[in-house]
Amino acid sequence: MMGALRQMLFVACLLMPFMTIVFQPQFLAFRGMPEGSVQWGIEVSLSIMLTCFCTVLCLATKVTAPLSWTPIGCDATDEEPKPQWSDLSVVRLFKAASSASEDADDDKPDAGGDCELCDAPKPERVYHCHTCGRCIVRMDHHCFLFNCCIGIANHRYFLCWLMVVTTLGMFSTASSYPVFAICGLRGMAEGTRSLTDAEVEKCLRIGPLLTIAACPFSAGVALSAACMFVLHLTLILVGRTTHELFVYTLIPWASRRPSHAVPLGQSPAGGERGWFGDLGDVWVPELSPLAKLCGAGT
Repeated sequence: MMGALRQMLFVACLLMPFMTIVFQPQFLAFRGMPEGSVQWGIEVSLSIMLTCFCTVLCLATKVTAPLSWTPIGCDATDEEPKPQWSDLSVVRLFKAASSASEDADDDKPDAGGDCELCDAPKPERVYHCHTCGRCIVRMDHHCFLFNCCIGIANHRYFLCWLMVVTTLGMFSTASSYPVFAICGLRGMAEGTRSLTDAEVEKCLRIGPLLTIAACPFSAGVALSAACMFVLHLTLILVGRTTHELFVYTLIPWASRRPSHAVPLGQSPAGGERGWFGDLGDVWVPELSPLAKLCGAGT
C-alpha cells in the first residue's frame, strides 16, 4: 500500500507542472491578451520551457538515484557466504575505504566499519536508509516525492529541480493572480455586484475551483521549494547533509548533550571539511573523493 502511494506521489510530482501549460491560455484570455500576440507567445513558450526543464530534472533525480550498497545475494559454495554486490565499482570503494580506515578511531562516529542493519561495509558519510533498506553514499535524505534517496549521485539534479520549481511556481502565481484578485478576493469580499458583467462571465468560464485555488497553490509550491533550496544550499556551504544535521547537530542539542554535537565544517570522524567543502561533492560529484574511490577515471 505504501509503495503504491509513493509511486503515485512521484507520478503526481512528474505531471503536476503540466497544469501550467493547460491553464496558462485561460489566464491569458482573462487578462484580455489576444491569442497569437508576441506577449502571448512569450508567456506560453516560457511556461512550456519551465515545465520541460522541471520534468527532465525530475526524471534525472529519479534515474540517477544513489547506488545500492546492500548485498543482493550470497555465494552458497563458500563456507562463510560473502555478499555479492550490484556494482563492481562499489567493491573497489569497499576495499579502498577498508584500507584507509584501518587506523580510524572506532569511538568516533561515522568512522567506518560495517552497517549494523544490512552488514554492508560503511565508509565515512555512508548512511543506512530505513525506507530503501540499504546504505547510501553521502545520503542527504529520503525524498517521499521521488520515492528514492537523495545522495551523491543525484543531489545536484534535486537542487536544480528545486530552482526550476520555484521559478515555475512564481510564474504561475503571477499568471493566476489577476484571476484570484478579481474573482476570488474582490468577488468573495464585496460580492458579485462589485464585478462587471464581463468579469462575471470570465470568472464563470474559468471555474470556481481554479479561480480560488490556482494562485494560493502556486504560491505555496514556490515558497516551499524556495525554502528547501535555501536550506540545502546553506547545509552544503557548512559541510552538512540533512541527515548529518539531525544526527550530529539537532539531536545532541535536543537531548541536552551538546558535547556530542559536531561543529559545522568538521567531519564526524574528526577531520576538517572546511567551509564550501561540499560544493564540489554536490555539483561535480565525479571529482569528489568518494567518486574517486568508486573507481571513476580508472
